[in-house]
Amino acid sequence: MVHKSILKHMERELQSLEGQGGYSALGRSWGLAPAMVWRMLNEPGYWPKDKDICRRILQKAKEKGIVIKRPGRKRDLFSLDTRILRWMLENREEVL
Repeated sequence: MVHKSILKHMERELQSLEGQGGYSALGRSWGLAPAMVWRMLNEPGYWPKDKDICRRILQKAKEKGIVIKRPGRKRDLFSLDTRILRWMLENREEVL
C-alpha cells in the first residue's frame, strides 16, 4: 500500500529528529501541521482526505526518494508471455 511505505519513512525520520522538535520538525520538513503528522503516525488507518494534502505528501515522498509500492494487477502464470515466464524460472532464487 502506498501509505505504509511513506509512514514507515516518516517514523524513521521522526526518530532521527528526536530532540530537535519531534513532530513540529517533521511537519515542517513535510509541509504539514504537527497535529496531522501525529495523527498519521499514531492513529491506525488514518490518511488525510484532502486531495491537496495528499498530493503534497506524495510530492515530498518523491523528492525524498521514497519507493512507493502501488498495488498492481495480479497475473497468473498462464497469462504470462513465455519469454517472461522463462526468464522468471531461470532467475529465481531458491528458498530453503
